Amino acid sequence: MTTWRLLYENRFPSHAVTGATLFGVHRAAAGTLSIQSGPVFTTFTGVPGFGIGDGRNLTYRPAAALGDVIGLDVAMEIVFLGLLEGRPITLFSTDSVSATVTPTAPPAANGDTPCRLTIRVADATITVEGLTFRHRFGPQPLERRRFQMRWTTNGQLQVFLDGQLIAYENAAKPGFSFGLARVSVGDVDRPLTAILNASVTNVRVIELREESALDAFGEQLDPGYVPEVSDRCGKVAQATLQQHLRAARALMARFNLSQTSAWRQPDGGTPFKPAALAVHDAGGKAGVAMGRYLRDGTAEARNDVLTRMKEVLTALAADQPDAFKALLVQIQQAQTSGYSECQVAADKIRAANPELFKKLDPLHDGLNDLIQNLGARR
Repeated sequence: MTTWRLLYENRFPSHAVTGATLFGVHRAAAGTLSIQSGPVFTTFTGVPGFGIGDGRNLTYRPAAALGDVIGLDVAMEIVFLGLLEGRPITLFSTDSVSATVTPTAPPAANGDTPCRLTIRVADATITVEGLTFRHRFGPQPLERRRFQMRWTTNGQLQVFLDGQLIAYENAAKPGFSFGLARVSVGDVDRPLTAILNASVTNVRVIELREESALDAFGEQLDPGYVPEVSDRCGKVAQATLQQHLRAARALMARFNLSQTSAWRQPDGGTPFKPAALAVHDAGGKAGVAMGRYLRDGTAEARNDVLTRMKEVLTALAADQPDAFKALLVQIQQAQTSGYSECQVAADKIRAANPELFKKLDPLHDGLNDLIQNLGARR
């Protein structure tokens, strides 16, 4: 299945960031870093971290641009040093997704400043009004805030501040995917100045890409016995599974539209209806049970997977009966077409991985029975 992966992380401890030299606890996929920091470095701010402002940025570029990104999660700690009314501060950006903070009024005597957070996903713009941040102001202590946003292709956008959900959208570019050639912390659009607006630390970027379930599952298989899997039969299987995954995500997006609503923290209540919370809980427990079953192979773990999946699928089928039935038809058609000539490769996979398929076969049968029973009720 698709898996979230770390793209870039830096903790930025109490050292200067100057020129092309980066001091910090740094992890990243293969790629390059460039730093535009100008004549003033974070040493002189008295605040640990990397200073950002007009034209000031740290940009990470993966060795090869990522394709078909369907999820992005960006988190950072930030200390605001200067907040000027109407002057936006870019927290991060890619070519398709960005987040900025814009002060909407002058600061109060204690430095508290009303602000607007704006998140862009392609041509969709999501705003969070009424936030308050405090910049460095006289003897007042510095305020460090923890920001996080997570977007996925099912249209869900979640924004957290200091670990609390402050905004949720259920229709933020559903079905969208994008290429990712860079991630920039700070501003890349305006001319470089000597002004530092903020200092950031503990930056973490993780991404989710469109990929075949067969690719991830194949890591558990022994490829030495199945050369056919790497050619046409493997490509057919990958394309089919990819089609199923996209249809399943579209079904989940429709469910989210039905069972969740756009929400901001002052609204009170919750954006999630009970059915959405139940599906989320059951899905998480199914994932845990699946890991336990693949490790131990016990009937108890298998039954736990089936029980949780029944909860998820029953809720989806009840809420979106037409889309659910269409997905079942698509799966059934795929099972009866185009695989006969690939049976040799499939048999070799099974022969090379007897212990794994000893676990998978009863799970497959149980899920198939569950899906057929649900389909028959529609």
